Amino acid sequence: MTEQLLARGDRVAGTTRKMDAMDDLKEKYGDLLWLDHLDMTDRAGIQRVVSNAFADLGKIDVIVSNAGYGLFALRKS
Repeated sequence: MTEQLLARGDRVAGTTRKMDAMDDLKEKYGDLLWLDHLDMTDRAGIQRVVSNAFADLGKIDVIVSNAGYGLFALRKS
């Protein structure tokens, strides 16, 4: 979704735990992609990022919450 929005010229505010994971998109789309580091287990960090996004962007029209959780285990056969 992020790439589709950026490709049509929309500005996207994104958060990630690993900033370098977004290097390719940032290089390709520059200022259209606003990024900040976020760990969803850090309540103070969430508030900081939301405040930064509104301060930098002024207005946000749409929010998509796509935080995920994975649990992986190896099963012995």
